[in-house]
Amino acid sequence: MKPTEIQRDWPALADRRADRLAWPGPVLFALALFSMAFGWIQTEQQTLLDRVGSQQAWLRNARVDLAKGYLHVFLSATPESPFDRREGLALLDQASRALAAALAEAPASPAGKPAEADPAAQKLTAYTETMRQFRETLAGVGDGIAGNPRLQTELRIRFFELERQAQALDNLIAANLGERMRTFGRYYGWLLGTMACALLGIGWVAYRAKRGRDRVEAGLRLWARAFDQADFGLAIADATDDSFLAVNPKFAAERGYAPEDLIGQPIAKVYSPEVWPQIQRLLPQLDRNGHGMFETEHIDRDGRRFPVMIDITVTKDADGKPLRRVTYALNISERKAAERALRLSEARFQDIAKASADWIWEVDADWRFRYVSDSIQDQLDYRADEMLGASFFDLLAGDAAGPRETLAEIAEHGLPFRDLEYTIRNRQDQHRQVLANGVPIRGDDGSVLGYRGLTRDITEKRQAERHLLVNQERLQLALLASEDGLWDWDIVEGGAYVTHRYREMTGYRSDSTMPYFDFFLQGVLAEDRERVQAAFNAHFAGETQDVDIDYRLANSAGPTQWLRVKGRVVERTIDGKPLRMVGVMSDVSTQKDAEALLLRQTGELARRNAELERFNRAMVGRELEMIRLKQEVNELSARLGEAPPYRTDFIHRGGAVGGASGDA
Repeated sequence: MKPTEIQRDWPALADRRADRLAWPGPVLFALALFSMAFGWIQTEQQTLLDRVGSQQAWLRNARVDLAKGYLHVFLSATPESPFDRREGLALLDQASRALAAALAEAPASPAGKPAEADPAAQKLTAYTETMRQFRETLAGVGDGIAGNPRLQTELRIRFFELERQAQALDNLIAANLGERMRTFGRYYGWLLGTMACALLGIGWVAYRAKRGRDRVEAGLRLWARAFDQADFGLAIADATDDSFLAVNPKFAAERGYAPEDLIGQPIAKVYSPEVWPQIQRLLPQLDRNGHGMFETEHIDRDGRRFPVMIDITVTKDADGKPLRRVTYALNISERKAAERALRLSEARFQDIAKASADWIWEVDADWRFRYVSDSIQDQLDYRADEMLGASFFDLLAGDAAGPRETLAEIAEHGLPFRDLEYTIRNRQDQHRQVLANGVPIRGDDGSVLGYRGLTRDITEKRQAERHLLVNQERLQLALLASEDGLWDWDIVEGGAYVTHRYREMTGYRSDSTMPYFDFFLQGVLAEDRERVQAAFNAHFAGETQDVDIDYRLANSAGPTQWLRVKGRVVERTIDGKPLRMVGVMSDVSTQKDAEALLLRQTGELARRNAELERFNRAMVGRELEMIRLKQEVNELSARLGEAPPYRTDFIHRGGAVGGASGDA
């Protein structure tokens, strides 16, 4: 029955159920029958327990009398025995009477079974017959038991067999009692189930009527709660005048209103003036189709516009006339933002792929290209579209077994790979050294669908590394031949690299040397430290092209050790600050010793030259004085009219000396 039908028929349905419940006679009659049935079952159950208890008591008495009678008869044959054979036979007769009483107390057989079919009664009858035979045997042997061990053994076996049968009979009676008690339990269950069904049937009519009304009310409450608590916008509009009949809080809040602010308002209130004419043209088509979905734009109280996905379902009357439009409105601002971000990300990826010197690739599980960036043409001279569908391994050069096995093992475990180096061929069949990185592409179930990564051409880099290695070897050989030490100073970090020869010249061990500039200055003799610091500062400031300075080692033992440092800043910042400086160090102690010796010899030679010059000046002065005196004598002789006694013509030939002239 539909909810509308339940609501419509509820009064008459409730009245009919109430009439049926107004007469309590059937209920009372059913309760009386159930009470009688319970009483009968309880009586039968108690009777059974009493009879079984009496039967078990008679059986226990019979077992006791059997044991006593057997002992009396068995032991009476012993001389001077206190036991009496006749008393023993009397006890056996008493045991037989107890068994007859136990058989008389046997409970009635279950319904549908004859009395002789009861296993307990059959075993009790058989046990009684066996005991009778045992009694006759004991009565017939007389006093012959004492001297007949075989007979004693036979009687003992028959006695214990009777005991075993009695125990089995007791267990069977107990089992039979349990089975009959379970039968009574089934009676109780059937009776209770019947009574419960009757009571349920009596209350079913009232329950169905109440349940129908509760369903309608629960359905209405459920829809109201779902409408109010939905995390998306819901609205119900009148199809005749295009006004809101109901809106949920989410719909109203997204547009900056309370629900009561929109109820009764035209739906055009949430559309911009530019969009509303399009909606007016769309609504008649929705009314004809009964359902429609489209994207549009809503406007909130403050005029802010945001995109929405609209899903409209139209309800109609029996004649097909539209009555209501139930609207599901989902704010898709985040989705639109995500789509814009995705487009931007795709554009960024394309720009990076175009600008990158590396070529980006994607392969399937068989290592066939599904995407290749255009950069591959710059490196291998293949167009990107040519590579689609080609195998990744077709590009490998030479023996491809190594890279193929490596990639197969990586793919088998679904691992990413990094810095995988191998050789490939370009279109001109030239070998290029490349470095590849890749990550697995996984499906929803975690399986590897392929790989995505990038490849970089490192051919020139590897060639440069080989050239650098050759140059480094040449440098090491040159340094070894020149016996100079090399140092490379990171000015920013403060550390430095120094060669073994550097440490040999400075006398520092590798575990004691701290390769930074302050430690270097500590090794400079105090008298030279300021001069060395000034030379480095001038070079750092760009005032000199390089540093070339000699200094004395502060911690050298023995003769003074001279070192020569040559270096140059090879890296600077944009504003000229030094970053890195390299140079060499030479031991110039021998040169300095030679220079000192030469300086001493030069001084001694100068001193001796000065002394010789003084001597020469003294000798020349005396000779000049003699010449002057000779010239005066010659002049006096000429005045006297005599011939000059001294020859002085050599003076006129060589030039005047001291201003004198004349002939000798």
